[in-house]
Formats: sequence, structure tokens, C-alpha cells
Amino acid sequence: MIDHVSAVEKILTGAGHTVYFVDVPEKPTYPYALLWSTSGTLVSESLCGSDDDLDEPLGVTAAAGTPEGVLIFQGLVRELLDGSSPVVAGRSTNLDLTLSQRVEVDRDVTIVDTNRHPAFGVDLYRYRSTAA
Repeated sequence: MIDHVSAVEKILTGAGHTVYFVDVPEKPTYPYALLWSTSGTLVSESLCGSDDDLDEPLGVTAAAGTPEGVLIFQGLVRELLDGSSPVVAGRSTNLDLTLSQRVEVDRDVTIVDTNRHPAFGVDLYRYRSTAA
């Protein structure tokens, strides 16, 4: 799964976006995308096939200094990821946006420079990958 997450990270950082995986530093750069996933489970497409297909959710949390900033940033991220095929060696991949949750403010965090609470929105993607 790490190769698959890294491939998504490469798409986003290649477009100039800040990306973190699961853990965000104490003073993050806003806006940013937080990627999160399971460790992945390989399955078979057929009863007699080998377990080499991946069909897992990938979470992408967009965080920004304002709720409006989240909506703008999510739009940019979605343009890059929805329907994309991240490059993973020896694999054929596809990402599809399947669920979006409402934008919220994180009142447990305060941005020191603005004395405001950051906002975030969560998108879930279906990450499919088969041996090429």
C-alpha cells in the first residue's frame, strides 16, 4: 500500500501542494492534504485467481485556514485525483471519489499567525489496483 499512497502523494506534490501521511507536524503549511489509508488487503477478482488485486479506500483530508479555503483546495485536489491512474510499478490503478463529508472547523487547533481555527473537509476515494 505504501507504493500506492506514495504515487498519490507524488501527483499532489508535483502540482505544488503540501502533503502529509497520517501525521501532521505541529506547525503545518496550509493548505495541505492529509492522506490516510489501511495497510491494504490483496484480494482475487475470481474464485480461482491469485490474491493480487487491491480495492481499498483512501482518505484525503483537505485542511486550510478558512472553510472557503477548504472548498477551493478540495476542488484543486479533486481535479488531480478523481478518475486518475497513479503510477505504481507493475500495476494498473484507478482512483474514484466515492464520498465527501461536510467541511468543519477544528476548534482543538489554533493557527498562531492568524489566531483562527483551521478548517477541514474529508473525501474518500476508491483505490483500485490490479497487476499489469
